[in-house]
Amino acid sequence: GRVPGRMPVSAQVQYYLNAKLTATGASALPYDERLKFAVRDQLLAVVERYPSLSVRDDPFTHNDGRTVHLLRAEGTIPIYYMGVKYNIPLKMFLPEAFPHAQPICYVTPTSNMIIKPGHSCVDGSGLVRSPYGDRWSYPRSNLTELAGLLSEAFGSEPPLFAKPAGYVPPPPRTSSPVRTQPPPAPPAPPGRTPLYPPPPGVERSSGGLLGSQARPTQQHHQPS
Repeated sequence: GRVPGRMPVSAQVQYYLNAKLTATGASALPYDERLKFAVRDQLLAVVERYPSLSVRDDPFTHNDGRTVHLLRAEGTIPIYYMGVKYNIPLKMFLPEAFPHAQPICYVTPTSNMIIKPGHSCVDGSGLVRSPYGDRWSYPRSNLTELAGLLSEAFGSEPPLFAKPAGYVPPPPRTSSPVRTQPPPAPPAPPGRTPLYPPPPGVERSSGGLLGSQARPTQQHHQPS
């Protein structure tokens, strides 16, 4: 039966995925025909568990310049930091070899957010690395478990903070090449304003309610 507390997935999401995964010719997505059922089922499961996520498909540019259309789950996942609930914006791209290959995940800070420097699993571009992802193995691994583990990890160590007044970003490091470009931040759905922890040492009341702001579309690059 249905797990208590879970909301049924919108029929629109199911129709959307069915249409995308059965498309042929130039519109066909690059997933293994024999595993498209798993792509569909994993996306349906994660948006059922986390209704603040939605499903999209967009061009994704690899480091070698190849551009492909990939499915992704995007939106926010909830975290609990010092007893307060926040919503962290996340994008989970499904690469061509998914579900055998792990998803490519980014946290997507808005213009009034900063990524925590030296975070244990999020680099300066927002790219997420996690032990679960590094040990990804289909069919044991799945998007829903990954999202849940990221929610727990981010609750222990939030990857994003409200930008302090007068914040000046550090100069770019020239000693190491930039591997990725941060994805654009998703727009905030009406009535679901993402919340973020204030920066360390700042009273929570100064963090305020921070809504996501849409940015111009950028290319996404796969980590090398």
